[in-house]
Amino acid sequence: SKLKRKQHIFVFRQGANMSLLLATYTSLIILSIIYVSIIGHFSYSLFMCIIN
Repeated sequence: SKLKRKQHIFVFRQGANMSLLLATYTSLIILSIIYVSIIGHFSYSLFMCIIN
């Protein structure tokens, strides 16, 4: 009984770690997308200014 409960806690902790990792990766991806789009927007504006 005691062992089973310990196993359950371990599984729960593993799940929590996985979701934390997933959240970290997701936020990193979102941040990089935002960063790339901002950089792209600025370069595009600069490019248009240079052409004109």
